[in-house]
Amino acid sequence: MEQPTMRLIMRKASGDDEDSQLSRSSTDTPLMTRRAMNPPPPHGRRQATCQPKVPSRKYWPDLVLASAHLKATSKFRWFWDIYTMLLLCYTAVAVPFEIAFVQQDDVDALFIFDRCVDLSFCIDMVFNFITPYWDPHANAMVEELPLIIKQYLTIFRILRILRVIKLVRVFRASRIFSRWQAQLNIPMAIFKLAGHLATILLLAHWLGCLWGGVVHFEYHTDAQGNKLSWMSVYGIDNKGMQTQYVTSLYWAVVTILTIGYGDIPVVTLEEKGIAIVCMIAGCGTYSFGTVLMILLRLLNDTTKMRMRFLI
Repeated sequence: MEQPTMRLIMRKASGDDEDSQLSRSSTDTPLMTRRAMNPPPPHGRRQATCQPKVPSRKYWPDLVLASAHLKATSKFRWFWDIYTMLLLCYTAVAVPFEIAFVQQDDVDALFIFDRCVDLSFCIDMVFNFITPYWDPHANAMVEELPLIIKQYLTIFRILRILRVIKLVRVFRASRIFSRWQAQLNIPMAIFKLAGHLATILLLAHWLGCLWGGVVHFEYHTDAQGNKLSWMSVYGIDNKGMQTQYVTSLYWAVVTILTIGYGDIPVVTLEEKGIAIVCMIAGCGTYSFGTVLMILLRLLNDTTKMRMRFLI
């Protein structure tokens, strides 16, 4: 009997005999079939993988600057504009009232709420730095963060930083209204009517607070050393702030509406100056529509004349 050689022993140990080769070839048939169905890529061409390419560390700042922007049409920006509009309404109403009638400087719930409002407007200013803007020259939205910051810090927009100062920030409402007008399907006339009505109500509130606050900042005394103002003559200088505010608002409304009952007296020189300003504001409110119609007629006549010369 022939002795097995070392090569035969190693082949049996590794399973490379004929039986194992046949069984392995029979089990590898599906794998060969799959390889035939999916041929390897040609030489010199790399096969695409599903793993994303991670940028190097030195490109991370550019990647963050390119992607850190807040879309003007996103839901978050929409809800944030509504929240900002509510804060603007609160600022327009509460700040003049606090200046004119609230004389205490205690740290109470109102003080804490006002500081939260200030913080919200600071956050809103940061959001404005990362919100894309519309470039009419390029007819496209500019989303690059350096260009947005440059646009926000121009000479004409530097005044927006002053909106952190209490009442100045109220004028930001016009930009929010313009953004809503572009996104909502609401006629222009409704926006104009609502804006005009809000202006009249806000003007009456501001003038009322101005009329009530002048007593605390500018007053005179009589021969006995008593304060002499319209509140003291009217008899409400020792009343609560609600009575003083309602009386001041009543005077502002009758003055703006050019009714002028005359039941509330004007005593000091400063009060006379404020009364003149209120009467001019009331006349301007009513004459605004007439002046606008005159300007529209002049523009129409100018357009017709130019068209006649062109023809």
